[in-house]
Amino acid sequence: MGSPSFRIKTPQDPPRTVVLRTGTWVFGRSSSADVFVRDQSLSRLHARLRIDPSGEVSVEDMGSHNGTFLNGRRVEAVTPLTFGDELVLGESTIAYEQPAKARFEPSDEQPSATTDVKLYAMAPGGNPHRRSEMLELLYEVSREMLEDRTPEELSRFIVGRLLP
Repeated sequence: MGSPSFRIKTPQDPPRTVVLRTGTWVFGRSSSADVFVRDQSLSRLHARLRIDPSGEVSVEDMGSHNGTFLNGRRVEAVTPLTFGDELVLGESTIAYEQPAKARFEPSDEQPSATTDVKLYAMAPGGNPHRRSEMLELLYEVSREMLEDRTPEELSRFIVGRLLP
């Protein structure tokens, strides 16, 4: 079984997918959250996901102001998740998707415009907000590279993304 995937949609950013490994992961708008979500209606440390070694996933609200909702119902205690469940944190949604079946491996195959990239959240360490921003930039640059951009176009894109 692969690692669980979570599709995050916020009002401010394009949707992104994070793949999390076994452990405890805090979602929130603080840079100290393991998974940073840019949404002012979230608490700094909003909700906790636990992924145990058997692959079972559960969610728990961390006393957030606006609450955590699972499929339209407020989460009051540690609650198990199943594939297809949708969490609502503030104005953001987090969909629990089927586990990733494969990890990125170097290959001789040429990438195509339909290639999709998954972002892997690594073990806690460093600044999670900065790590999240850098992974998002890497993802966006890789998507632009699949569109056969010139080095100048890529440079403008990267500078524009870093210095909005």
